[in-house]
Amino acid sequence: MLPTSDRRHVDWRCHAVYPTGRVVEITGPRGTLDWDEDSASVAGGRVSTTVDPGDLIGARLYPVKVLNGVAYQMGEYAATAVKPQYGITPSWQIDLIDLSVIAARTRLQSPLSLPRGSHIVSAVRRRLGALGLDIAIADASETLRVPIAWDVGADELTVANDLLSAAGLGPVRANGMRLASERRRDPGSMADMWRMDEANGVQVIDYSVDSDHLAIPNRVVGVAAGDGDTVPPLRAVAADERSTRWSWAARGGAWVDAEPIRSDAASQAVLEAEVWAWLRRRQSSMRVTVEHLWDPDIRIGTAGWLTSEKWPLLSGRYIVAATSIGMDFDALAPSSLRRWDGWISFVAAP
Repeated sequence: MLPTSDRRHVDWRCHAVYPTGRVVEITGPRGTLDWDEDSASVAGGRVSTTVDPGDLIGARLYPVKVLNGVAYQMGEYAATAVKPQYGITPSWQIDLIDLSVIAARTRLQSPLSLPRGSHIVSAVRRRLGALGLDIAIADASETLRVPIAWDVGADELTVANDLLSAAGLGPVRANGMRLASERRRDPGSMADMWRMDEANGVQVIDYSVDSDHLAIPNRVVGVAAGDGDTVPPLRAVAADERSTRWSWAARGGAWVDAEPIRSDAASQAVLEAEVWAWLRRRQSSMRVTVEHLWDPDIRIGTAGWLTSEKWPLLSGRYIVAATSIGMDFDALAPSSLRRWDGWISFVAAP
């Protein structure tokens, strides 16, 4: 547990590194860093400085939060724009985006096809490494069941994410420290990284629940094509019969089916994990917005418990869906939490 607000000393640093190796310090950085799982580029933000940083074309920026003498790397970014702000004190605003944009802006100049048997993670590491991207990709032994192809103009991030999905891994995304791709996991098996409650200064700002019950499915089928010859197609069904308030039983014996998932899954196990993960996320219909002191463990994609005496029905297990941090001393960090209580609607924290 980090110290409370009256025992926290905070400072911010930021520097830019050009491809030539030249380092430029961003003087007195102020601004905001944001992470959002629903954004095309998960991480981004804005940094302002009172000293002209230059054009920053090709540079990579590294903001660092220093809390009680401990430095925390807050990610690696590209500058999309440097905007001068003229006033009594001139300043420059630097717009930031995570480095996945490099792969998203690099497009195939000719059709690409990978043959059956290609080792998936090796192919992704090779292609992203050629772009100068160092991404933490979980080890996976899967190989392609059938050939997979992309047309001219497909971007390298799409190619990488298509392949990672076939291996049962999540998409490339900024996790608060660096770009990473982790194995697709059941949220119920994830370790709890944090606890929030009013005693620690956490404030519930807002909450919402998906009110369109018929838009929340309780069954989905996934299919992965074969090659029409020696490799048969795969099929997997995720069906919530009795586990949640959206289940077949809770709806009086009614199924609400989602559109089928078309997949390039490398195995039956990968396809089954994919459809269950999709259904479980889609049934996570509650969002809560909170403000809290920044903690390095409260990162996008991590799980933990929120306990609220003021709003007891909101108490439960959540996953961080979005979070922000201001570079103004020890500003409160707003986070959007996605409800996850396993397959039970409401459970108490252990």
